[in-house]
Amino acid sequence: ASICSDRAGDNTNQWNDNLYQRRRILINLSVHSNEKYATLAGFLMIKEIIESNDDWAMFIKCNTVLDIVPCCNPYGLDNNSAYNVNGVNLNRGYDEGESAEQEVKNMKSLINNLLQKGLIGIIDFHNTGVGEAYIIARKDYTRFSWFAVLTQSIEALLGAAFSDVFSSSQHTNHMHLWTYESEADSIGQLHWYANKIGILGTTIEVSSGAGTKGSRLEKAIGINLINSYINY
Repeated sequence: ASICSDRAGDNTNQWNDNLYQRRRILINLSVHSNEKYATLAGFLMIKEIIESNDDWAMFIKCNTVLDIVPCCNPYGLDNNSAYNVNGVNLNRGYDEGESAEQEVKNMKSLINNLLQKGLIGIIDFHNTGVGEAYIIARKDYTRFSWFAVLTQSIEALLGAAFSDVFSSSQHTNHMHLWTYESEADSIGQLHWYANKIGILGTTIEVSSGAGTKGSRLEKAIGINLINSYINY
């Protein structure tokens, strides 16, 4: 599935897609299909982008194509499991070459196809059972200090939301937003594979302790990430 909006232009070169190619971003949902709040966050984000006519939403729709994988792990969805039919964690298999699970091979094939059509990055939605909310990706993107800008922007925009969402949660004292890249922990994950092939890759994790409030928070983080990708 894809989201895009044709430009309602004035027949000038400014609106000519032969001169300006919109950036493509792949949104991956439900690879760990028991992480329901993350999947809900992705659906809420997509719904809000489609339905909103606010400037931020029109900016996204006029400058990007969002390619959406609504469920990477159908067996996991049917069985409320993080694993596929073979009992494998799909988000650890992107370094396994020909021995990778079929779902991973399918995703790699999709990514390769989209690379030919302007794919610049992938956002992978997850949620945790612990008290942290965090974003996983490289800190050394070369064009500018992307993560410094991203972290500051999101923390500024969502600081109040964090306080509101988690004020009554048992996780209150442990909830924070942070970025890191641990090579050992990241090998084989989807954001690791994106980085390996030279595009942006990010995993979002928000604690399940906040329920649907956490989903709405992750939705907002996802929207901010899309805008960061567009401007990278």
